[in-house]
Amino acid sequence: MDTKKNEWNNSYANKDNYVFYPHEEIIRFVSKYIKKRVGVSDFKPIIEEKKGLDMGCGIGRHIIYLDEMELEPYGIDISDYAIEYAKKWFYHENKMHLIDRLTVGSVEQFPYEDNSFDFVISHGVLDSMEFNTAIIGVREVFRVLKKGCYFYFDVVSGNDFNHYREYAGEELVKSEHEKNTIQSYFNYEKIKKLLGDNFEIIECILIQRESVINQIKNSRYHIIAKKREL
Repeated sequence: MDTKKNEWNNSYANKDNYVFYPHEEIIRFVSKYIKKRVGVSDFKPIIEEKKGLDMGCGIGRHIIYLDEMELEPYGIDISDYAIEYAKKWFYHENKMHLIDRLTVGSVEQFPYEDNSFDFVISHGVLDSMEFNTAIIGVREVFRVLKKGCYFYFDVVSGNDFNHYREYAGEELVKSEHEKNTIQSYFNYEKIKKLLGDNFEIIECILIQRESVINQIKNSRYHIIAKKREL
């Protein structure tokens, strides 16, 4: 298992990654490719099946969202601390049916059968490890995802005040937030290398956020890929 497990447990223990609401790009992905909400309790399914995996689910915010969309979510995360917190949260929300769908594990080896998921999401995960490990993780996504189905993920760009747009290196995080974990930066060529020939890129959007008050700038690529029918 990834040698940074202790660092991620420490990060969650310090509540660095306690976010309770779904990311807007995951909401957009689900609404466009999986299932659209068209009323208070009315949904318009876009795909026939509904079983999804959140790779690097953290404390489970996207598991909660997918369940509210009446989908069938599963989650895996390297941090047993995060998974235990997620279980407590699900219990508090009276969502006990989700507890057994959580797994402590590495992106390098999923405990799921081949072709077992209809979609996979992964927010802020594949850029938080060494690139070679991320490649193995994507291969696992390919293995467990059904043919022709979609994979959403996002990765950080070097387009900030400390790097440059095409920067694609790796750094050890020194700030208190996620301290001693790996930050891997991406450009489009690195994204294509990450996916290899197993996926077709459907969307790749670079979203930049810049504070004009504090002079803080960060950018992330949001990618939607489709498993090729090889």
